[in-house]
Amino acid sequence: MRQAKIIVHYQSSSSHHLSKAPAEAGRAEDVVRCVANLDHKGIVGNISFDSSHVLYKKGKGYTYEVKFMGLGKAKRKRFTVYKLSGINAKSECYQVTDPGGKYIVVKIPPQPITEINAYLDAVVHERMLAKKLLELGIKVVVPCVSSAMKHLHKFNSAKSMSSCEIEDAYMKILRNSENKFIKHFKIGNSFVFFMEFLDEPFLGKVVREFYHEELLVKIKKDIVERDLNLIHKDDRLTFLSDYKNIGPKQSLNEIYSGLRETYESFCIRVDSLLKEFSLSLDHSKRRDFFIANTLGELIDESSFLEISNFDKNFLLSRLNSLINTTVWSSASFKRYSEILDREVNWLAFKYSSRKMKMIGNNLLALLVKLKEMGLVLRDLKVDNLFITDLENMELGVIDLETGGDIGSENIEGIVPAGMPSNMTVSNLLFVSQLKEIYGESNVGEILHIQDWYATIAMMFEANIGLTLFDDARDYILNLNMEIDTRVANNYCDFVRNHPGAEVTPEMIEKFFYLSDEEIKGHSWQFWALAKRDLKKKSLEYRIKLKEIKYCMPDTLKMKISDKIEMKLKRIQDDYRNYKLSDTSIEYLNKSTIDILKQNLALKERLYIAKKANNSIKDKKKLKLAVEIEIYKNCIRLKQKEKSLNKKIHLLTQEQISAFDLFPIMLDYIIEVMCQDEWHKYRQKFTGSFMGREGKNTQRIDFAGGWKSTIIPTKEELAQWARKSREFGLKTRGFGPSVMLSFDARRNDDEKTLKISI
Repeated sequence: MRQAKIIVHYQSSSSHHLSKAPAEAGRAEDVVRCVANLDHKGIVGNISFDSSHVLYKKGKGYTYEVKFMGLGKAKRKRFTVYKLSGINAKSECYQVTDPGGKYIVVKIPPQPITEINAYLDAVVHERMLAKKLLELGIKVVVPCVSSAMKHLHKFNSAKSMSSCEIEDAYMKILRNSENKFIKHFKIGNSFVFFMEFLDEPFLGKVVREFYHEELLVKIKKDIVERDLNLIHKDDRLTFLSDYKNIGPKQSLNEIYSGLRETYESFCIRVDSLLKEFSLSLDHSKRRDFFIANTLGELIDESSFLEISNFDKNFLLSRLNSLINTTVWSSASFKRYSEILDREVNWLAFKYSSRKMKMIGNNLLALLVKLKEMGLVLRDLKVDNLFITDLENMELGVIDLETGGDIGSENIEGIVPAGMPSNMTVSNLLFVSQLKEIYGESNVGEILHIQDWYATIAMMFEANIGLTLFDDARDYILNLNMEIDTRVANNYCDFVRNHPGAEVTPEMIEKFFYLSDEEIKGHSWQFWALAKRDLKKKSLEYRIKLKEIKYCMPDTLKMKISDKIEMKLKRIQDDYRNYKLSDTSIEYLNKSTIDILKQNLALKERLYIAKKANNSIKDKKKLKLAVEIEIYKNCIRLKQKEKSLNKKIHLLTQEQISAFDLFPIMLDYIIEVMCQDEWHKYRQKFTGSFMGREGKNTQRIDFAGGWKSTIIPTKEELAQWARKSREFGLKTRGFGPSVMLSFDARRNDDEKTLKISI
């Protein structure tokens, strides 16, 4: 642990003593016990919940009192815990601060790790990747055993050792089967990870603040105050000017007149009600009431503190009812409320647009750096990145457990991973099946492009505050359930047919497999949905997306441009293969717009010529029909050619808007990950959970139960075996939330697992 900054700026506090921690505290008490056990000066006794509070920019905190025994006289210390996990985080992360102001972060993995070597291998894996990222100048926070061990065991030569040497020395101690420190790394029977404290904010927190409710309410309040002042001054022209980009002048005139009429009626009715109580209010107070109602707030006693001797509750009840009825029954006010919401959202966007651009630029730069070093992260999301420099929105990385070095010989150790909103069908596959589908030489590129897809999703989320690939996400969730069901069935069949047999990693992988044809069909449908998601939301938010412009790295520009040039060459080769008549050539030499305008007229003339010349031999009729098809194909090629040339032009510009960049990047991804001929597998293998027109028939809430890494432990496999033994083949459905596999990073001497039935 290192010294913490002084904790100040409480938003609110609760000084009363509570006997039981609130449910949202999660496993805070277990975490406190784990950290307290690192104190070698005493034995942890009782732990009792003391209080909770909200710390400015830190969140909800929980304080526990720990009683230490064995020191001659029992001592008590207080520890404060903050839950750090983002809303989509698969692991639980807690920051614990001790009485001396020192702190440490405890990370509880989503799947239990109960074997010491598997635990230490996971730490080594992340630290190896972190070392490479640090070479790229990217700040990284990963687990390390020294964060805990330095409290349990001291080296005499520690001052002369580097941090890496100290970590390696502690690793050596922990790999000794006789070491006495293992229990300090566990909560219950499962190992937890220790990390140094991360003082910088997570990207997810920063992104969510762009459209935070408090910010939106503040902006709305300021706008309503401005508009009411304009009404008070009867300044119609300024009102129309302020909203000139929202609608036609006539419509805005009607909204202004309606809003003024509503406000005047509101003031008259409020004054009339207050007269019944012999009260009166000045203009500013009535305006405050109107603004509060617009913001959805009720009038409370604070507005009448200086008045006494009457029933305030009765007045407040009637006043709130009157205000709500007067304002929200007005059609003009409802129209005003709609344009107000649009204006608020736009101003919030403009307020943060500079940061949004920098985030996008840094995400694109991160892709380039990862490619240069041959690394993939494969679980990219806003809650796995943090801001190292708020001024320039520079990014750091946390949580590398799903990453890998695609330039190493250990590519087989890369396992299925990702979050549904940011992952592709390929994220669900093991490397062995990726090789079968894409070819062994292309697997590295497929893994790298998975990070591209997640980057588009993160950039959109940073700009708009929403997820991008909704239907594609739901498709992934449904496909995951289909794979999960396949696992359950395959496992039970194996247990039944091979009692007492050894289960190898290769067998376990096969339990997960859908056929190559099934995967191709699912991939084609998935990418069709992803394109539809992007097209729909790009049109819906086109103004904002056109406003955000990125400086795209030259490496990415060249990579995409080269792919486009190859497609253009194929089109030109196809174009030369067509044999056209002089008439068609004449049309094709004109602009594409002219071709399209006259396309139907040309076909009509050819059709009439055929019909009028029934005496012409069949060969001549056939020639005319072929001419029409050739012409139609040429038109399609011309349209593709124009679209590709436009993309190349956009990529040559110094900056490119999010509106233009996202579809260009997605098309590139699809070009790499999906082939046109895979369409033939679609109907056969994707109809089980896709409705009419390819629309998803199910919506699933994945936040609570998604396992983003399919790496079960030996204990999970053994548990399946026990269930099969205890319940027989009746217990076939272990439920869609159960994911089963093997730890692909375990040592060679642990490649098999004996299951007794």
